[in-house]
Amino acid sequence: SVLLNSCVSEYERMLKAKHLFALFVVAMARTEAKPEYVTFHDSESVTWEKARATCRAEGLELWAPKSLAELNAVLDLNTQFRETSLWLGWNDLQSEGVWMDGSGNMLGLDSDLWFRNDPNNALTGEHCAQYKHMDDLLVFDSSCVNTNFFACQPIKYVVTVYTGNDYGGGTDADVYINIVGTMGETGQLELDNADENFERGDIDEFVVEAASVGKIQYIQLRQDESGLGPDWLVKKVIVEDLAHGQLLEFPCNKWFGSSKHRELYPLLESGPYRVAAELEGSEDEGDRSHPLDYDWNGY
Repeated sequence: SVLLNSCVSEYERMLKAKHLFALFVVAMARTEAKPEYVTFHDSESVTWEKARATCRAEGLELWAPKSLAELNAVLDLNTQFRETSLWLGWNDLQSEGVWMDGSGNMLGLDSDLWFRNDPNNALTGEHCAQYKHMDDLLVFDSSCVNTNFFACQPIKYVVTVYTGNDYGGGTDADVYINIVGTMGETGQLELDNADENFERGDIDEFVVEAASVGKIQYIQLRQDESGLGPDWLVKKVIVEDLAHGQLLEFPCNKWFGSSKHRELYPLLESGPYRVAAELEGSEDEGDRSHPLDYDWNGY
């Protein structure tokens, strides 16, 4: 009995450690850009506002590294920019001393990024972050009307999937999502992380990167029928656009069986609106022409 209790306690400890590690991985993914996804613009030296506008015109955001490690990782892949002055997405235009990224997200900044006593607004009007290579990789607060080259990063979407708790509700298949909006779609993005995903009763969170789709209209979710038990019961999906503050719930409560993938439409503030339409087959629940009548403060 003592040995059994000890084994159970150790198993619970391992599960807790695994869960905490998964949360840490997701938290890092929410903030740091993947180095290979950052694109540089060096054809023209522009003001901070024009740099941000150029990125947004491409469905992207002005790059805002969250740590010295991220800054190094990106510049290691783009060594030609190490000795170049670059605009970064960080700014305190809304409130002096409150530094936000280009999307208005107030996130913790690594103090090792800043040069000496910066940010200090020493010359007044220094509200935008500028990278400059000196003896080391350093960031200064600078006047936003100065001109520099710049880099853009993709939009981050947080996708939370709720798997049903019915017997056999989990799946061993690979799962993909396509987020569709007024400006386009992300294309098929695999939902995968370091954890064991889509087990019965699980709530799994993923961070995916893509160009902005504008106002999200619906999602397409599918499993590829791989693995020993591909059938899958999906309770709901929540999608959060970190750049623009959209947070939408997509009810489902449907099985994804053989050759099944579905379009899911969101609940609206005006009341419940549930659609789980088959992309293959004749089943069609709900009115696809229902207006998406929430406010959009995007581009």
